Amino acid sequence: MIITIARECGCSGDEIGEAISEKYGIAFYNKEILIHSAQDRGIYNRYPDFFSVFPENSLLRPVSMDDNVELARQTPKKALNEVIEVHDCVIIGRCANSAFSDRKDLLRVFLCGDKSQRIKKTADKYSISEEKATEIVEKTDERRKDFQTYYTGEDWGYAGNYDICLNESVLGTEKTIEVICHFVDDMIRND
Repeated sequence: MIITIARECGCSGDEIGEAISEKYGIAFYNKEILIHSAQDRGIYNRYPDFFSVFPENSLLRPVSMDDNVELARQTPKKALNEVIEVHDCVIIGRCANSAFSDRKDLLRVFLCGDKSQRIKKTADKYSISEEKATEIVEKTDERRKDFQTYYTGEDWGYAGNYDICLNESVLGTEKTIEVICHFVDDMIRND
């Protein structure tokens, strides 16, 4: 079983993902863990733009040739398979919802929330001003959108690309975890 969590900045994606991985005793991968795993396995240099914290090089290149588009579309699945070896896990971001779309045991989650609440949560988390938090939230969301579009051609946050979309601002972190776990329990029962 793979649970993917895409999220807007400030929606507690890592916290939610870690709680779910702990509950089900499965691995947890966020950006930092994926980067370290790729470096440890010696594959980081094969996909530096994909694993990079700020993959600007690939995103600034125009995708004009069909070969470049096809290569970009294959990268998430290839890179993630080499790092996680496709075992049961929770993956935060990195186009995992698209990379593993052929798996029957996949649950694709998107977390969204009220922008003002996400800004406040970001400001509190990093002890920064709301002005700085606004800049972080906007730039992070834009970067995630561009990353998803570049590597998959899909619209980041579009409900049709996910199995469930949850407003973390309305539900709160604990209830969001409960709702996702309800879906996971159903998947396990129906397997």
